[in-house]
Parts: sequence; structure tokens; C-alpha cells
Amino acid sequence: MRLYLSVFSRNIRPVLLLGCLCLVSNALAARTFQGIDLADYDIEDDWGDLSASERRLMVPYFIDEIRLQRDRDRAQELNSVLLKEKDPVLLAWQKIAWIYFQDFSQQDRVQQLKKKQPERQDRFNQYLAGHFIDLEAGNRQSTDICNLPGQTLWCQWRKFTSALRAQLNRSRFANGYAADLMQASQVFWVHKNAWIPFAEEEVPVVCDQLYQIGLPLEAAILAERFSYQHPAKAMRELRERIPFYLAGAGDFGSALQFSGQLQSTDIKTIHARLDWMILGGYYQAALDLIDRTDPGQLSSPVMKQRIDPFSGMHYSIDGLRLRSALLYYLHGDTRSAATALQRLANIEGELDGEPVRLFARLRMAQIMLQDNPDLAHKIAENITYQAQAEGWYVLEYYATVLDGWAEYFRGQHYKALINLIKARGILPPKKRSLYLGYSHNLGLLAVRLALQPAANHDALIETIQKEIIKQPQSKALLVIRDWVPIQADPDFFRGLLVNHWIKRKQYARVAGLLLADRRWQDSLFEAGHNPGAERGLITSINWIQSLSDFASQKTRPDSMQVKPGVISFYKTRLAELYRSQAAGLQEKPARQSAYLMSYQLADNYYVFLYYPKGRTEWIWDYVRLGKNDWQALIKECAGSAENCQSGQFSAWQKTLQGIESRWLNIMNQPFEEPAWEHLLLKNNTRLVPVYFQDWNWPNGGAVPNRMMAPDNCQDYIFASQKLGQSMYALEHWGRTQTMPAGIYLWPNEISSETTSKGTPRPIYLRRFQCSSQSLRLWDLDRFATIAPATLVLYARPNGDAEFEAAWNHSLARQGVASLAVPGVIKQQDLVASWLRSQRRQDQFDLGRDFRLLYTAVPGLRLHLPGPMQ
Repeated sequence: MRLYLSVFSRNIRPVLLLGCLCLVSNALAARTFQGIDLADYDIEDDWGDLSASERRLMVPYFIDEIRLQRDRDRAQELNSVLLKEKDPVLLAWQKIAWIYFQDFSQQDRVQQLKKKQPERQDRFNQYLAGHFIDLEAGNRQSTDICNLPGQTLWCQWRKFTSALRAQLNRSRFANGYAADLMQASQVFWVHKNAWIPFAEEEVPVVCDQLYQIGLPLEAAILAERFSYQHPAKAMRELRERIPFYLAGAGDFGSALQFSGQLQSTDIKTIHARLDWMILGGYYQAALDLIDRTDPGQLSSPVMKQRIDPFSGMHYSIDGLRLRSALLYYLHGDTRSAATALQRLANIEGELDGEPVRLFARLRMAQIMLQDNPDLAHKIAENITYQAQAEGWYVLEYYATVLDGWAEYFRGQHYKALINLIKARGILPPKKRSLYLGYSHNLGLLAVRLALQPAANHDALIETIQKEIIKQPQSKALLVIRDWVPIQADPDFFRGLLVNHWIKRKQYARVAGLLLADRRWQDSLFEAGHNPGAERGLITSINWIQSLSDFASQKTRPDSMQVKPGVISFYKTRLAELYRSQAAGLQEKPARQSAYLMSYQLADNYYVFLYYPKGRTEWIWDYVRLGKNDWQALIKECAGSAENCQSGQFSAWQKTLQGIESRWLNIMNQPFEEPAWEHLLLKNNTRLVPVYFQDWNWPNGGAVPNRMMAPDNCQDYIFASQKLGQSMYALEHWGRTQTMPAGIYLWPNEISSETTSKGTPRPIYLRRFQCSSQSLRLWDLDRFATIAPATLVLYARPNGDAEFEAAWNHSLARQGVASLAVPGVIKQQDLVASWLRSQRRQDQFDLGRDFRLLYTAVPGLRLHLPGPMQ
């Protein structure tokens, strides 16, 4: 597998073929050539100072700038100097420039270009005419421009767009497709001055295509870069789509910030901002927006024709008020929520022909389900009868499901089962889209586990798991759209199963569920923290699918829809993520391994130990700790193993002392963890701790001899001195140059860079330093150019557990092992020296030699993508 690396850092200053050219910046007005603003460049006086290669490079940028500014005088200047040229490439450019400086319609412009194309005696003229004909026709697969000398960046762009179009034409997708696209367009992500002429003709379409292929965050980044201060109408329109791209990536905080800068008064944009506030968890901001916006505007005729995704019915002011009441509830203000619902319970409005007052009363029952299930039952039962008598099918269905939940919380399990089964037949076919899959099925599972604990509920469990993974984790969607009791979130589902299986001593199933859920949670990102590339794809695909039902998101229905092939591909990926990862542990693992897995569920912490007994028997054991006990355990075991005498763990110490296994595989934690080495392993224990991320590394812990151990990292992070200084070499890094067999990183400093508001940046945007160079975890996830080292050595950071967890997780996903060294120079030197000696002997074997290193340098932590076998 490949490690995603960026080839640029603060201290590498890439230059183009002509040496010191800074090509163009984001802002058209600030576009410079050797520090000179293109708009003020005196073409006639200064043209002679440029070399032939510099002229070839700059011509299309001058054409583009003059065309956009409609500057006839400068057009004459450029035409004049080009006519004097003897270079065949520049003469070909003169013919194209003349066409674009005339007031031709697009049809006439294409005809003029076609007249130039038959001149086959001039191949440069033929290539140029063909390229611009393709540009006018929207053919972004053509790479004719690559035949023109001096157009490296434009050629690179066309190769990227050709690869993108090829992906769009596929019905099936393969692993790594996103990484391949990112690699093809690498220079446009990391080099801020990378710009293409005629951007307004190509960039908007490419951004929409990135969205369609499941890369909305990448679409937003490119759109922002190329549209900034660009005068073309197409680029202004593209800029208005950026917040919608960001929303598709689940980055609602950025979507709101960007849309706020645009200051749009369009009603659909206002509704979009309201949706993003709710989905992003900014409930108070949503309430404030509703308060300061005219109710008539929010329920304008434009919106009344559309479906409100939070209710499944047409937009209306009463529906919006119902939503507002639940926003108070989600915000924690139950009293205001109850007051708002009480007011609505006395009005005469309707939602698609059914009374708002009964919906309001039913919402009151929903928010009191667990605290006052008796009253919730009375309300829901009463509404059920009224709705049944009047033929209000939606109300009857919702009331029956909620009554089932009320009976469950009352302990009336049989009555709850009757309600939930009866509810299945209430909705007519035309209303089936309002079926509450998760809430309905979870209620059935809760009731059946109580009534029939010995029965097989696997089919229902699998159905609920599919409901969980097919949509993004949003409390607002669960509570408002899906009518789920606020207590019955996915943790409620996991808790049901954990308690049920533990009672039945099915510990392997418990561990399998928790491991699968950990893997799933590791692939999700909260709003505003999506790092893009492979790690952000799961979140993006889920949000794109969910937002396709939002009328406010459909600003351009033709371009804001993800391809079905991408959705199908990621449905498979999602199912793989949630598949039980303990299945292999239920068989017979290697005798050299014991396994420790822990998991946080609400305020409980579960720790499972799986260890061999004799030659054939394997034992499961577990302990469950409350939050206070967990914190006490961490504090107690901060020192040595002798301090750790806590209950079950003390017994496990004795158990592990007698095991002949060589490895204790400890699953990496996303939360604060005790010192497992101190807690479980005393000095005379034969086990060695190895930490792992559960990513099924195919080699099972074997590390080939692809690693490096330099004295410092300056020449190895990017190996920049070995690549030459041309832009071409940097663009093709790892493909045209001889590169070392692996990359070795040794971060010695982490920057907790803050945002403009003084809040810490997300961990994936912080930089870590290696000598004078820096890199981000974002960069590791985005770019792939060469094969990575299979073992990375790094100095363990002090006091930044969040970074270390993300760092090891990022490496593990790429199949890379890492060795954490205590932050002591002598120990770092010892480990580096030992690695160098082993590399020279070409005999490094992790399974054989890590024990020797571990005993020589205490405090090492080996992190693997999967458990040691």
C-alpha cells in the first residue's frame, strides 16, 4: 500500500522551468511574472527581455488576461510582438490569440479554429487549434496541449481532467480511485501558484464532477482557489456553490462561514444555511436565524412547492415552528420546547392535510418518553384513535410507533410488540417514504430481546446496523426526521446487545460488535473536521446521500448528485467496516499472541482479554468499569506494575505471567487509557506489549526491510535535494527520479496552530516539524507518489495524545508500522543506531528482534496496523 505524502513544505520553494518564475496567484489582479503584475506589464518594451521558453510559457496567460479584461490596446501589443517572432510555437499562438481577440460568437470562433487545424505542415498550429476546439466543445479528455512545449501545468491539468472523466464513465469503482485522482492533480492542491489559462471554461465543470464522484471537499478547495476575485460570471457562480460543496463533505461549520461571506438573500440559500446549522449541531444559531427572518419569507411559494426533509411533507410555517420546538429540546432547553409545543397544540394549521396540533402533542409525547412514559403512552394512544378515525395515516403511524416505545419504557413489553407490529401495515404505498426504519426496528429489537432472550435476532440486528451505517450520525436527523426517542441513539442499540450477550456469556460477539463499531467510528468525522482524501470519503458519501433529499441543497440538480456507482462502491466499503472484526479471534489465533481490547460505551468502559490456555483452549474474560473507576485506574497505574492491584486486573497479571505467548496485542484507544504495560505486565512476564489498530494488515505484523534510519530527517522527508529544482521534477516526484526505498519521519515538534478566532486547529491541520521542514497529517492522507517505509520511527510527543492517536491511525490505514521512542535523545540515538546496523545486515525481523530492542530501551511502543500473529 502507498503512503500519501505532500511534496511541498514551507522551506521548499518550487520554481518553474525558467528558474525563478512565480506564475500566478489566486487573485487574477495579483497574477505576476517575475514579480510584475501582468495587467501592468509593458509587452512591447519588455518582451525582448524574455527567453524563448519564457515567452512560450507566458503567452496563454497574457491571452487569457487580455481576453477577460477586453483590452484592445494590449491585444494589439501582444499581436504585434508575436508577428515578429520566428519561433514556430509562438507563431502558432499568434493565430489563436487573434481569434480570441475578435468579437466572435462561440460558433464562429470554433469555425475559425477549424480553419487553422488543417495546416498539417505546422504541427504546433494543429495541436493548438485542436486543443481550443476541444475547450470550446467541453472535451476535457483531450491532451493535445501536452504536445506544445512549455505548457507543463496545462498539460498536467488535462491529464487530471482526463482521469476524472474516465472515472465518471465507470459503473464500478475500485479502492484507491480517489488517491489516484489526487496524485494526478497533486500540483494544483499543494502549489498555491498553480494556475491554468481559461480557468472559467474548465474549473466549474471539474468541481461539479469531483462532487459527483464523491469528493465534495476537494471540489470546494479547487473552486475557492480558482474563483477568488476572478471576473468571469461562471467563476462567480462557482463561488456561490462552494458552501454547498462543503456541506456535502459534512463540513457545516465551513459551509456556514463561507456562505456568510457571500451574504446571499436568496430564500433557498437561507433555508440551506438553516439546514446546515441544524445538521451541524448549531441549534441556537438556527433558532436565532428563524427569529430574525420574516416567517412569510421562510414559507414563500418557492418553498411551499418543495418537500421539507425533516418532516417528509411540504414546507410550511407550522412545520417550521414544530422544528423550532425540537431545536430547543436538542439544545437542552426542555421548558422552552414544551412551551412552544403547547402553543402549537392549540392552533388549526395543517401539514399535508393532517392537523398540526396533533403533531405538536405527539412531539410532546416523544420528548417525555423515558421520563414520563405513562403520560407519553396516554397521549400517543389518544392520537392513534383520533387519526385512525379520520384517516390521518401519517399521524396514526407515528403515534403507533411512539406508543410502542412508551409501552417499552413502561415495562409493558407485549403491548409494545403489538403496537410495533401493527404499525407496519398503517402507511399506504404513496406514504411509504415516511417509514421510520431505525426507530421502528430498534423498538422491535428492544422488545424482542426482553420477551425472547434465547431467540435468534441476527436478521433484525443486521437490519438496524444497515440503518445506522447508511446515514450520517446526526442527532437532529434521528430526533426530528426519524422520530427516535432521544435516549435511543446508536449507543442505546449497542448497549442493548452488549448487555444481552454478556448475560449469555457470548463475549466474542460483544468484542466483535465493539471492534466493528470502533472501526466504523474511526472512519467518521464531526462537522468541520473532515480531512479529505481516503479518510474523509466515508463521511462525505453519507452526507451527499442524505443531502440529496434536501430541497435547499439542490441548487443545481444536474451537478449536485453523486454517481450511483460511487454510492454502490461505498455501501460495500461501509458494510466491510461494520463487519465483526473479532471473527478471526473466534477461531484459533497464533499461539504466540494474547489480545486486549477495550471500548467506551456511554459512561462505561469495557475491557476484554482473550488468551490461550494450554495448546488448544482459548479463554475470554472481561471487566466493565464506570467512569470514576476508569479514571482512578489511570491514576493508580501511572507508575509501575506494582502499583496496579485493581480487582480483575490483578488477577489478569497472574494469568499473563503463566502464558508462554510472546506478544500481548493491545488495541489502540481513542480515549485516555491506563498504562497497560504497568497494569498487566510485571518484570518477569514473558509477554511484550504491541499496540495495534484493527485494520487487518495482510502480513500480520511482518515488516520487510524497507525502512530508513538517517541521522536527521531534513533530507529524507521530501528528499528535495535529490530531485533537482525544476517544477517538472517536483510534479513527477517519485515517478521520474530514483528514490529511496522508504520514507522515514521523525517529528520533533508539533504546532498547535490556532484559527483566527484563537481556537486550536483540527489535529489534521496542525503541522509537525522535522528539522526545518514540516508536514501535516492531511498531507499524509492526500497524496501518494512513492511506496512508504514499512516501519516509521518517531519521537513520542509529550502531552499531545490526540496527535499521537491520529498519527498512528493514519499510518495504520496505509499498512505502515511505527515505533514510538521516548523523548530522550540518547534513547533515540540508540534505536536509530540499532536500526541502521540491522538494515546493513539486511536481517531485521520484527517478530524476532523487537523483544531485544524492547528490553534494551524501556518505554518503546510498537504500533501495528493489525494484531501480531
